[in-house]
Amino acid sequence: MEGYYTGFVSDVDAKSGTVKVVYPQEENAVSDWLPLLAFEYNPPAVGDFVATILGKNLDGVCLGKIFSIAQLPKNSGEYTKHIGDDVIITKNGDIFRIDFGDRASISYDGAVLVIRATQIKLDGTVTS
Repeated sequence: MEGYYTGFVSDVDAKSGTVKVVYPQEENAVSDWLPLLAFEYNPPAVGDFVATILGKNLDGVCLGKIFSIAQLPKNSGEYTKHIGDDVIITKNGDIFRIDFGDRASISYDGAVLVIRATQIKLDGTVTS
């Protein structure tokens, strides 16, 4: 196998940013650990349909998830980004929110900014 192939993620190593991919069209051959090509770190899950570029020895790179009729985006009107294990940034319609995992959050609905935390410290200098 060499070139462009599509397959299904069979294993994910989130710490190293790599995946293994199984290729049903090639008698279920399984790739080596492939690094993810990503602008933002959002690894695919086991079972996700992905595109890959492979070398002769099933090494190469995973280009990422492919959306299709069988694998539609979860919600085309919402944006979600996970940063580490605790921070989640979401945008749904006009509502933008950052959750920090310890019950602290910031949300903005286009008119009102809400900050929730056990303690809030404002620090800054005003210049004209």
